[in-house]
Amino acid sequence: MIEDLDELKETKAKLEKDGRLPKAADNLFTILRLKILGRKAGIEQIDSMAGNGAGETIIIKPYQPIAPQRFAKLLSVSSTWLYATDEIKIPKKDLGEDWLQKLEKCLQLLAESV
Repeated sequence: MIEDLDELKETKAKLEKDGRLPKAADNLFTILRLKILGRKAGIEQIDSMAGNGAGETIIIKPYQPIAPQRFAKLLSVSSTWLYATDEIKIPKKDLGEDWLQKLEKCLQLLAESV
């Protein structure tokens, strides 16, 4: 099992020796990177919820309550997200087309502040 980002990067590089990975495989590596970062940041679950006309919402739930000072770093990603000690709600539309990369940045910032 892949345990850290360096190992994940090495595995992906080995597979890319024969050429670029298909989009589905590349997405899988992105998801694995999010899971590794989430684990490092103390995140128990990342989920999505369909809204009533408001669009999809990404929900990040930590294992333990997140101290308010940890949220300060996230303001550089977006100031419109809904922060609470037990979850972060992110309207997917606020993330734009590169939503996975912005979500990854959010998890990196949370992991750095642990």
